[in-house]
Amino acid sequence: MRELETSREELQSLNEELITVNSQLQVKVEEQEVTNNDLNNFLTSSSIPTVFLDTRFRVKRFTPAMSKLLKLIPSDVGRPIIDLSQENLGPEL
Repeated sequence: MRELETSREELQSLNEELITVNSQLQVKVEEQEVTNNDLNNFLTSSSIPTVFLDTRFRVKRFTPAMSKLLKLIPSDVGRPIIDLSQENLGPEL
């Protein structure tokens, strides 16, 4: 009977730790959402053509000004930059 009580107390303690960790994680997720929203707002309002690429040169995100220059659309995210139309930029890019 004592073992059952000990196990129950351990489970309760673990549950409390999980609740604490979940709360901390929720705070971090909310902070990340605010930062992401700020970045998206900045990019949307920017008149500078900008494209962000990952380490494999795939499109991660872009500004509206860049979408006009390269004729980018939302489904281009994840595509290699070399696969996109570059007719407006010339061979130097």
